[in-house]
Amino acid sequence: MQESPISFNRIRINPVLITALTTLFFAAVFILLILSNHAWDPRALILERPPTAEPGQRWGIGYDAQFYYKIAVDPTGAFKEMDLPAHRYLRIVFPMLARLFSLGNPEYVPVAMIGINLSAVFLGVYALGALAKRREASPTIAVFWVVSFGYLLALRLDMLEPLAAGLAITGWWQHEKGNKKLAIVLFIFAGLTKEIGLVIPLALGSWTLINRQWRETFIVWGGSFAPYFLWQQVLLKWEISAGVQVVNPNHLTLVPFSGFAANEDFSSRVMMIIWVIFPFVLVGLDAFWLGLRSNWRGRIGLDSLMVLAHVGFMSVLPEETWFDTTAVFRTTIGGVAVILLWLAVYRPRLFPGAIGLWLPLAVILFPAAGLI
Repeated sequence: MQESPISFNRIRINPVLITALTTLFFAAVFILLILSNHAWDPRALILERPPTAEPGQRWGIGYDAQFYYKIAVDPTGAFKEMDLPAHRYLRIVFPMLARLFSLGNPEYVPVAMIGINLSAVFLGVYALGALAKRREASPTIAVFWVVSFGYLLALRLDMLEPLAAGLAITGWWQHEKGNKKLAIVLFIFAGLTKEIGLVIPLALGSWTLINRQWRETFIVWGGSFAPYFLWQQVLLKWEISAGVQVVNPNHLTLVPFSGFAANEDFSSRVMMIIWVIFPFVLVGLDAFWLGLRSNWRGRIGLDSLMVLAHVGFMSVLPEETWFDTTAVFRTTIGGVAVILLWLAVYRPRLFPGAIGLWLPLAVILFPAAGLI
């Protein structure tokens, strides 16, 4: 009996999985390139304070990842070596994961931090690609999310944003699939990774509220935000009992983009206008118009609110954030993901324009700033 040839038409290829694996490969190559230029030292991504820095020095003193590294190494004693300890400890998920995966060995913590962010790349890209596929758009849009300047900055600096955004977007995807309990758990972890992780549940709860899904609104908002605020109060009480000076973290501004106006550096202003404010406000206006026309109902109403929530969040960032151009671009991670999804679904002709705006920025600035 003659065997029939293998039919490759029967092999089902998951484009979302292929996209996630391809992007993960790119991110891994990016990290390896950086490590190869720094004697393969994983601590090169942390940017710790150099021992030669003076006590009152405000430049060349490292970056925020050093605080999360310290928490992972010494959870109970790290507060003695940082400013705003309650604020730093509020973002507890990333350093605790680093401690868990390093088995508490300080030598392995930097490697664990890199591994967490690479895992976050796969998680976030898969979820964003799945959301795009559910909307009959190409999941490959998620590739362009990771190669945006803000995302690459967060990877280069061992920061929290990829994990926070990845968890939040995965929560959104799971909520749409009907796995609502899992979605709330993911939102909780996203918020306790960094505040940008709470923007998606904020928008989701707003949508359920407008659609009079009272119980769902209570679950989404209460489940996502209550742990964040409870943990915040615990940390403030601990800070007082430990005898540490209580300093309020930066507060959101009330007037939109007033924080940006406080930054008087010309080059910073130009960069943020072109690559942050202009695209965010433009897409925000479009989302507002289409959301209004849909009466904020259905999927288009939800997607509109997702865009508006991220635009609103960016507009009320504290002045201190706007003074740090790097921090501004890192904070755009969630918004860039949602905007790319919006354009791919509702304005596909404009999607190449967004790529043309954001992609060259990373290609030009990374080598110029010596970040490679």
